[in-house]
Amino acid sequence: MFRELFSVEPAAQRFLFNQLSGRVFSLPQLLEQRMRLPQEERLVALLLAKAADAGIVDLSQGELALHLGTSRDVVSRLLRNLANQDLIESGLRRIALRDVARLKTGSLRRQARRYESVGLKT
Repeated sequence: MFRELFSVEPAAQRFLFNQLSGRVFSLPQLLEQRMRLPQEERLVALLLAKAADAGIVDLSQGELALHLGTSRDVVSRLLRNLANQDLIESGLRRIALRDVARLKTGSLRRQARRYESVGLKT
């Protein structure tokens, strides 16, 4: 049924093309992020991306670990570190972002330091 619809309906073709091309174009960015960013920065970026309007992330530590390609123990340690800085509040399958502005600026500052360390300007 989908193949029939796809073969005759331009809207279905555009939709599928847009979905696939979006994923293909985001893949190099994801790979670079996994290769270069420290795990804490990757976790912060994931939390910011997955947070609902109220700043709540409804993912377990295991699910976060799968997204990051690391272990649940590492995610637990990183979340504890962020909680100790009053940036997040962690609960069962729920993480509340307590200070989104500091999470964003802290990530940007670390990125700027990394660029400067290799002689690049931000």
